[in-house]
This record gives sequence, structure tokens and C-alpha cells, in this order.
Amino acid sequence: MHGGHDVLGVRQAKTLYDYASGHGVDVSLRVVDADETGAEHCQHDNPTVGMEIIADWLCDRFGIDQSALGAPRASEPGRAG
Repeated sequence: MHGGHDVLGVRQAKTLYDYASGHGVDVSLRVVDADETGAEHCQHDNPTVGMEIIADWLCDRFGIDQSALGAPRASEPGRAG
């Protein structure tokens, strides 16, 4: 996950992602933009959205059905936080 306004720049994150995926590493890249908030380095402007995105990603990776838990996903309209 990388903030769209991160001081390190989005281009560097994309370069690292492209390199890793091009060398067979199972990677994901999620850029958080200003409309979502959380666009600063480490989502300092909204750490809650960063935690929600990471939790959703982990659930997807581990096959956890969040709808069975009754919790809205960060990517759904009307999400908490």
C-alpha cells in the first residue's frame, strides 16, 4: 500500500512492484488517493483507512468471507471510519 501523495513518490512504488512481479514474486500494489484520504506516507492523514484496506487484503488472501461476519469492507460505500 502506498499513499498517492507519499513523499517517496508513486513512481518508485510502481517501479518496485513491476520489478518484483516481473521476477515471479507474488505482490500487490494499492495506491491510496486523496479522495479516499490516506494518501500521505503510511496513511498518516487517515490511518483507519489504511488498516481497513490491509484487513480487506488479508481477508482476501486467506479466503475469509467478511460478509459472514457482518462487517462492511473498506471498498464498499458506507463503510465505517
